[in-house]
Amino acid sequence: MFRPFDLPKPYTSTKNIFCLREKRTAKGYRKISVSNNKIVVPHVPLREEVEVHLVRDTLIEALEVRIWWEN
Repeated sequence: MFRPFDLPKPYTSTKNIFCLREKRTAKGYRKISVSNNKIVVPHVPLREEVEVHLVRDTLIEALEVRIWWEN
């Protein structure tokens, strides 16, 4: 009835599974915008879609931003 928990490919951490996910498109100068903050994604081509994982850390009240492109 119970199975062991395995991480699906390509994820390497449980933070990538238990998070908020959003999709963004790389605009001019290879930048995306998250919460009114511009983030540079240097190796992503223009107008390519990236997946943004937002992980909240309640101990230090911070937000970790993980950006995925092509796994």
